[in-house]
Amino acid sequence: MFTKDGESTLWGQFFLQEKRFQHSQHVARWPCALEDAAATLCDAAPVKVLLFRKVTHLQTLLSRRARHEKLEEAIQDALQVHRYWNDTYGRFILDCVANHDGLPPRIQSWYVVLAGHWHLAGLLLADMVEAVDKAQMGREAHRLFRQSSRLIWKLRKQNAYAVANLGRCSSPHVDSSFPKGPEFHFAVNKGALLTEPWTVVLIRSFGKAGYILLDSISSDGQRGQSNVEKDVSSSEAEIQCGFCIRALWYLGRKSDMAYLVATALSNALKNKIKIRNAAAPPPLTKTFSAPDTEQSDTEFLGQYLSPNLLDDETFAFSFSPVSG
Repeated sequence: MFTKDGESTLWGQFFLQEKRFQHSQHVARWPCALEDAAATLCDAAPVKVLLFRKVTHLQTLLSRRARHEKLEEAIQDALQVHRYWNDTYGRFILDCVANHDGLPPRIQSWYVVLAGHWHLAGLLLADMVEAVDKAQMGREAHRLFRQSSRLIWKLRKQNAYAVANLGRCSSPHVDSSFPKGPEFHFAVNKGALLTEPWTVVLIRSFGKAGYILLDSISSDGQRGQSNVEKDVSSSEAEIQCGFCIRALWYLGRKSDMAYLVATALSNALKNKIKIRNAAAPPPLTKTFSAPDTEQSDTEFLGQYLSPNLLDDETFAFSFSPVSG
């Protein structure tokens, strides 16, 4: 249950002010002491929950067709949390990705799970802002500014590529340092992403990022023409999408849903590459099934990766009222 709007906003502002004060005392960058790294990740976890709270609140307002003032205020509150994370913890997470195999296994597992959740919240925020703008329920001036600044595109690009990088470095590989640590059971010690106890969240994170990257790949080999990626070649998006698929394959060891999402993404990607690489347009015969397969795979992905948080028990967070 959400508190009243005023209490919720006050709680969020007070929370971020307190975090800013703590952050001003120390800024962790890797390499650093294990205790400092753990403290930074522990400090970042509530901010992740706060963003999910803001995104869910925005969807609640949207479903109730709230006034545009309330919607714009909710969008700005969510974006403020997103900016705060990037300014405060973003560099440390990038340090962890760049030095993944040099991190202690405990830190590898912790930051991968935390960042995987965070970037999913960022992708869902982009979906909610897009829904508000498409319905023209916010202020027109703000909507036009978001369009001109390509806000939704930037949110999706930043978070989708960040998730792909998590898949690249945290999936099991030959030279991985993770299995050498004694902290984890042998069933999950092949790679950091396998230690996630709430597997469905990482499935949604890698699946949604992969779907976004897939949507940016043009079948004719030109630059992607979707609302996600227009400035890089399709080949780069293919590589990043492949990292998401690889992560989902490994999560498939724990979850049948991860296997299904990985299969759907892989088939859709292969079909796009097949059509692009074909020397001639595919014959219009009943034996050619690639377009139908791609459609069924993308439809499945679109339905499973729907941004509706209100009907999804995975994100049914329960928040206690703020005592006054």
